Formats: sequence, structure tokens, C-alpha cells
Amino acid sequence: MVHVAPHRSAAEAAREALMREGFYVLLRPVQAQGAGPGPVEVLVPKSEAPEATRILQAVLGRIYACDDAW
Repeated sequence: MVHVAPHRSAAEAAREALMREGFYVLLRPVQAQGAGPGPVEVLVPKSEAPEATRILQAVLGRIYACDDAW
């Protein structure tokens, strides 16, 4: 796991960013108590996690700096 997104659309944006860089990415909803959508884990193969984390941090830094909707 390289990131826990607060909601599905944020997880999908992270997945798209990583896939553009050539990573194999899976999304897995976090099982939370209660109903409704919740956080989603962004998963990559363990061997690619350090590089994917570095790339995702750069992407998220740019997004958070200019867009509060994320």
C-alpha cells in the first residue's frame, strides 16, 4: 500500500497518475464500521512501492498545493 485516499475519486486519480508512470495499481476499499463510502487503499507491487510512493508524493504535492477538491 502506498496511499490511503479519503474517497474513491481521490483513489482513482492516484491510480491514474501511477498508471501513467507504468505502475500496476489496485484499489481496495477500507472496511470501516457503518455504511457509506470511505477511504480506499492504493496498492502497488511491494518491489515498486518505494518508487511509486516517491512519484505519488510529488503528484499529491502539486494537487494539494493548487486544488482543495482532492
